[in-house]
Amino acid sequence: MSIVSCSSKSEVDLIVFNGNIYTVNEGFDTIEAFAVYNGKFIDTGTTEQIFSKYTALDIIDAQEQTIVPGLIDAHAHFMRLGTTMQEANLVGTESYDEMIQRVINFQKNKNYNQLKKEIFSLVKNFLSKNKIIGVYLLLSCIKFLIKGIKKSS
Repeated sequence: MSIVSCSSKSEVDLIVFNGNIYTVNEGFDTIEAFAVYNGKFIDTGTTEQIFSKYTALDIIDAQEQTIVPGLIDAHAHFMRLGTTMQEANLVGTESYDEMIQRVINFQKNKNYNQLKKEIFSLVKNFLSKNKIIGVYLLLSCIKFLIKGIKKSS
């Protein structure tokens, strides 16, 4: 007598389930589970959806914890950006006179309205790609700009 089992489930390397998992799709949807094969996400969905399609030797219960993708890659230092945009660039100067001239030229050309436009453009571009942390960054930039403008007035 032989017993034959026919499984319609695909084997993957890893299944993570029972999580509060943020995606980076257009709607920044949250999901409960995902399947990984050869180092790539191959499917996302509810815990039931993933387990109905896949099996894996490595299965991780996320215990309803939040999982966010790529925040180690997507970050910015807006405070430093704003500070740098308010400083004369002296890189490459070869004399005291050249350094003084760059500072004078910088002061003549400093335009806080243009600075605001440049920073908000950079922030807007960043936020369009990183909505999860966007509101905090935008508020931080506005606060910084107001401080900088008050100091220069």
